[in-house]
Amino acid sequence: MSIRVLLLALATTLFWSSAFAGIRVGLVGYSPYHLTLLRFIVASLVFACYAVITHMRLPRLKDIPALFGLGLVGITLYHLALNIGQRSVSAGAASLIIAVAPVITAVLSRIFLQERFSPWTIVGLIIAFSGVTFMIVSGGNLAFSHGAYFILFSSLCTSVYFVFQKPLLKQYGAIRFTAYITWLGTLPLLAFLPGFYTAMSQAPLSSTLAGVYIGVFPAAIAYATWSMALAEVPAGRLSSFLYLNPPLAILFGFIWARELPLATDIIGGFIALAGVVAANTLGKPQVKPTSSSSTLVESQTKY
Repeated sequence: MSIRVLLLALATTLFWSSAFAGIRVGLVGYSPYHLTLLRFIVASLVFACYAVITHMRLPRLKDIPALFGLGLVGITLYHLALNIGQRSVSAGAASLIIAVAPVITAVLSRIFLQERFSPWTIVGLIIAFSGVTFMIVSGGNLAFSHGAYFILFSSLCTSVYFVFQKPLLKQYGAIRFTAYITWLGTLPLLAFLPGFYTAMSQAPLSSTLAGVYIGVFPAAIAYATWSMALAEVPAGRLSSFLYLNPPLAILFGFIWARELPLATDIIGGFIALAGVVAANTLGKPQVKPTSSSSTLVESQTKY
């Protein structure tokens, strides 16, 4: 893995980890539906500015159904489910549940993209998942509530999004692709416009600023940097970086949302970190040598 890809993956992970605490702060003043809408109105405006400056071209008509499907799964459903779940699940606990996404992504990428992993990569994934499992079973702070099932569903959504974006990502490039996905994924959220202005006028400034932050950084910027990295690295391997979310989210939860981490969370976080290091330094990805899979992992697009 190149230094460039490593920095892109780490930047993405840092922003996404902070989003869990930002959501908790945003939910103080907004419903999950209005917070999701605020977040992606902001993200859509960021990409609209970029599109005007760069004279971005529109996608091909034949690709719009696939782009809309990915936006629906990766933006609309994922974030609605996550925000609904975080009404009753803390930032750190939510990140622990989302951490099963790399396992789901690895399975899906093996089935649909013919991605193979070396023994060290598999060992690294197992170690990382063991760290997350340790935090869940030892911490006793999840209280697997109704909200946790929504977060599990969001984990499935993001795994599907990671795997099936690769062909279109190659076609359009990271930033253009992410812009299309964001705009199309925001369209269904417009159903929550009724009451949105009232919610903004009544919400505390801290909640509104949190919504703007998660729209600019964890949404617009982080989704673009993740797609840049994904253009060069197999989906299953890159997704192992999501195991860094729990320890980082716990840290952000403590700093921003005043949620205290447990000792078991800290221990499990270090175990997860060790697994990520093993998967991404000792493990070498292997891709089945077929024409379709080889084109999916070309290093970078010309767009």
